[in-house]
Amino acid sequence: MLRDTLYIAYSLQATLAFACHFAFIVIAPLVLMDQLGLTPYLFSVVFIAYGLAYVIGGATATFLNNRVSAQAQICTGFLLLGTAGVTLLIWQWAAGLSVAGLMIPMIVCTAGTTMVRPAAASQALARYPQQAGAAASLNTTLLFAGGGLSGTLIASAEHLLPMSLGVLFLSCALSGYLLLICLKGNSMQHC
Repeated sequence: MLRDTLYIAYSLQATLAFACHFAFIVIAPLVLMDQLGLTPYLFSVVFIAYGLAYVIGGATATFLNNRVSAQAQICTGFLLLGTAGVTLLIWQWAAGLSVAGLMIPMIVCTAGTTMVRPAAASQALARYPQQAGAAASLNTTLLFAGGGLSGTLIASAEHLLPMSLGVLFLSCALSGYLLLICLKGNSMQHC
């Protein structure tokens, strides 16, 4: 599986999308409670709203699954991730750190993540129907390794958390889109 460039490319796309989601979960207490001063109760309310956005995004991805190609879902998801990164960076530059300035881009990011992950993972796993367990295991290992690495990198920039999160979103979106272009070069469906 490690020699299968299509499997790895799709798995990396899922990993890039998950890295954005996971990095936010890692730094959310630092930003929302330490920097913005939210109480534990308000933090939980904000996270409930974030969780609802994730559920709605997942339902939307399920709805689109049989109506839109996987490549179109992946492309749209990375466009949303890039939009979230640009929005977060501009908002931080123009208005400074606020709950709305963090959560609105995060909801857009969540929409992108929930579009990319299932579509990319399905494409990767479809390459190994006879070895589904091993393919899923490797895919998940890459997913959590990428998520852990991104969370660690973002959390290490303690004074620039929202800005570094925005840069991560843009980097992951561009990397994912470049992988999509490489997949298109391998006669895959177009976006």
